[in-house]
Amino acid sequence: MPRIDHPKKGTHTGYRIALVSMPWHNPYVPSIQLAALKAYLEGQLCYLTVDTFHYYFELEQIIGLKTAEAISQCGSLLGEAVFACQLFPEKLTDILAFIEDEKKLHANLRGIDFLDQVIEPMAAATCRRVEDVDWGQYLCVGFSLVFAQTMASMWMARLIRNRNPSTLVLAGGPSCTGDIGLSLLRKFPQLDMVINGEGELPLTELVRRLQTVGLSQLEDIPGVVSRKSSPERVPLLNQMTDFRSLPVPNYRPYFDVVDASVTSSLVQRLMVIPVESSRGCWWDRSYRDPMFSCSFCNLNLQWQGYREKDIDKFVRELDALSSQYGVRDFLLVDNILRYSKVEELCAKIMALGKSFRIAIEARVSVKPSEMALLRKAGVLHIQFGIEALSTEILRVINKGTTCIQNIQAMKFCERFGIESISNLITRHPGVRAEAIQETLRNIEFVTCYRPLELSRFTLSYQSPIYKNPSAFGVRRIRNLETISRCFPSDYCHELCWPDKSFDCDSSEEIDRLWEDVASAVCRWQKLFTTQAEQFGVPSLLMYVDGGKFLRILDYRTAPPRISELDELSRNLYLACEEAQSLETIQAACPEIPVDHVAERLEMMVRERLVFREGKRYLSLAIPLDPIQRLAYPVGDKFLETGSPACFQEVPRVAGGSGGSPSVLPGT
Repeated sequence: MPRIDHPKKGTHTGYRIALVSMPWHNPYVPSIQLAALKAYLEGQLCYLTVDTFHYYFELEQIIGLKTAEAISQCGSLLGEAVFACQLFPEKLTDILAFIEDEKKLHANLRGIDFLDQVIEPMAAATCRRVEDVDWGQYLCVGFSLVFAQTMASMWMARLIRNRNPSTLVLAGGPSCTGDIGLSLLRKFPQLDMVINGEGELPLTELVRRLQTVGLSQLEDIPGVVSRKSSPERVPLLNQMTDFRSLPVPNYRPYFDVVDASVTSSLVQRLMVIPVESSRGCWWDRSYRDPMFSCSFCNLNLQWQGYREKDIDKFVRELDALSSQYGVRDFLLVDNILRYSKVEELCAKIMALGKSFRIAIEARVSVKPSEMALLRKAGVLHIQFGIEALSTEILRVINKGTTCIQNIQAMKFCERFGIESISNLITRHPGVRAEAIQETLRNIEFVTCYRPLELSRFTLSYQSPIYKNPSAFGVRRIRNLETISRCFPSDYCHELCWPDKSFDCDSSEEIDRLWEDVASAVCRWQKLFTTQAEQFGVPSLLMYVDGGKFLRILDYRTAPPRISELDELSRNLYLACEEAQSLETIQAACPEIPVDHVAERLEMMVRERLVFREGKRYLSLAIPLDPIQRLAYPVGDKFLETGSPACFQEVPRVAGGSGGSPSVLPGT
């Protein structure tokens, strides 16, 4: 494999540091951590050169990017196990047995001989990379720990220290925040310091002191933790308050590695560039009260509070990155879409006149009109924080949303052609049987939409449940028990592992109901895939608006079913395109009493054409006509969100060949 020649000793003036990202980062996504720190540090310190090593890409090429991507998408412990073999060779037999069990859960890994095809090639390639570079030239070497990168980084750090005993080695990122980082310092002597929280300010001050006073005065740098740090200093953060000083991330080293690879053309087609417009989450206030955030979430443990970039600055970054690297696919790594000014953000992205393809994360409180604008601006993928199809469960997990909001978000993703890649969390502690039964009932209403992915609850370090377990019936929190298969006993007990095992009260009924949910989602996935492919439709419930009637085509049945609504019911149906109260819907047909409106709506609820929660109703079908489907009113304007896609209409019903029409009485 062609290899980038990194700088050798004596080829530079000034000072250098090295930043390293190891497997198992996604090979098609450059590290924004390395790119952002390189740009910031070199901008702040004119004498400094930051060499970034995207070793996850170089090493993952050795085993094949398809295999590497599959490993990166599995649970983090599988990736850690590959390099744990090098750190703990006495555990090799146990680790291989663990990997074999994990392979059974992932069909795309079953044919891989991990020892011969992954572990040994990775080890040999890592040793070669260490030998290729004179690590003694650097003021310090820092490792980025985000996802399943800890064991790989600790092993490479050991190799570097063996060759250069005086090299200062640090680590930073969410996987070494707080007690996690302190425990890494205690168990891995090759690691000297960790950065707690974001790295710009702590690293800048660290490099300044290394350049001026050497190793003698590093203990009191805010955000830097060493073995000598007092307990009260460990959780302290030193984070940016003003994003105006953040430059555009420097991804050039990643592109240089890609350009030199034999898979360059493939990677360039699949590459997605990460960008950020904010840090933290405006919904998360768990640093003030552990119950003021989503109960399961620890994505914000390295930040305190929410900060966002000026819209103009962010849009300029998008423009600069797309022009500099010739890309149009972007991943917005923000934990949440900004709370306000979504319209302004979309308008300024659209004003660039570039055809972007963007993936984001957002709360389901995003308005349909905002979703229409996001689609127009190039957002093609949204991971909504759906998590549950029961408002009671959403209250338990402190989501601050309702089931009808979740379903509305799913509906408008289908309507605007945005891929929803959202999850349904199962086995969350503290959930009653009645709430799981509600989930099962509500699944029957949403099988017309793209299925959610099942995600079993994981208890994570510093999540609200971790901080306040008794509120959820959780007790005896300890390190994830599975790590005992990969690490020696003392590491299992003394490391602070991010994922935890725990005890909680459950019952056979609760367990059975969660199994029923899993089965229902599997049926949903099979139904949607089969019917959507057979009929070439984006949704399994669509309507044709005839002006004085509405024809609803229901592909959830085999054969498809047609329902006819008369003019009055049509008006009611279209009045609840978004979730509306009964009184608001009745205002669309003021000539009939509200109880008659409720009667007609309830008839449509029984047919699963409308979803009701309390006194709010939401029609579920989306327009059949692609032009109408890809348009939506924004204020007093009618926004076209894209060009019509090819569409295959359902065959007209004739006799018994396509299913019998269902005419709702009184409609």
